Amino acid sequence: MTLEEALYAYLSVDAGLVALIGTRVYPIALPQTPTLPAVTYMRVSAPTLQDFSGTIKRMARMQFDAWSTSYDEAHQVNDALIAALDNYSGLMGGVGGVQCDVTLMTDQDLSDPETAWKRVLSEYEIWY
Repeated sequence: MTLEEALYAYLSVDAGLVALIGTRVYPIALPQTPTLPAVTYMRVSAPTLQDFSGTIKRMARMQFDAWSTSYDEAHQVNDALIAALDNYSGLMGGVGGVQCDVTLMTDQDLSDPETAWKRVLSEYEIWY
C-alpha cells in the first residue's frame, strides 16, 4: 500500500471527517462538478534520509485542502483533518497499511476567485 492509499483509507473512515464530507477525499484536484465540502490532497515533496547502509526513513510533505462554499465550514473540515492527522503515530490504512508519524506544519486561508469557494490549506510532515 502506498502512503497516499493509506491516507485515503484512513481519512475515508475517520468519524469526525466522514460526518462532514462523507468519503469526498480526492487526490490532487476536485472532480469537475464537486459536491462540497470536500478534501483534496497531494504530495508536495518527499526527501529520503539515508546513511551509508541505505535508506533509513522516508518523509513526505503532504498538502490537504479543505474546500467549501463557506468560510466556517472549510474551517470545520480543516479542524477535523487536524484532529485526525496531527500527532498521529501508528499503522495507517489497516492491514497492509503504512506505519506513520504525522505532524501539522502549517495551515492558511485561501479562496478560489473563479468559484468563490473557500479553502483552508494545511501541510503535514509524514515520516514513514
